[in-house]
Amino acid sequence: MNYNDLIDKIIHENVSMVEKPRFETILRHKDNISKLKGDIVECGIWRGGMSIFMAHLFNEKNIWMCDSFTGFQPLNIATYQWHDEPHTPSFDVGVHYDIVMNNIKRYNLEVGERIKILKGWVKDVLHPASCPIQQISLLRIDVDAYSATREVLDFLYPKVVKGGYIIFDDSCLTQTTNALYDYFEQHNISFNLLHPTTDNIIQHSRKAHPCGVFMIKE
Repeated sequence: MNYNDLIDKIIHENVSMVEKPRFETILRHKDNISKLKGDIVECGIWRGGMSIFMAHLFNEKNIWMCDSFTGFQPLNIATYQWHDEPHTPSFDVGVHYDIVMNNIKRYNLEVGERIKILKGWVKDVLHPASCPIQQISLLRIDVDAYSATREVLDFLYPKVVKGGYIIFDDSCLTQTTNALYDYFEQHNISFNLLHPTTDNIIQHSRKAHPCGVFMIKE
């Protein structure tokens, strides 16, 4: 399969809002991720385009697609409060479940033993009491919110294997950068953030970074 053509098709058909360089981050590190134990997890999938891409790219790994399918979590049920949490996007982030299912089928995939959907707020579907995910080689977080980012890290960071990748798609938003710094500082975890196109270390700052920065778990 020509993965560059697949990326172009997903973007052209508006199945993903992610720009091509952020797909290429994953493509560039494909071999490293493939060698690791653990599944591929995306939290916040919109129309499913990035998960579809990863399902083709890592065709021997389980793919978990996590989303509420109704948009942002209401602030009154969020686990964490942050002073500048925005929940009024200028576009519709809530995509109906059936639309995502149709997109999965259009790209010659099917939900089943390997590709799985977790439908609901991340604080509920990822909770250890019910979440079936065991080990993660790549965790992609695209939830656009402070509390949801913290909630994903609370429940899934411990499941990322050593050497595993964590991508913060919306690291261009200050609510995301503050969430990740708060999490790692609270847990006294040292980390480096890497630039999505150069792989260079980014200087720590709570200001917005480029979209799609990533880290490799030490």
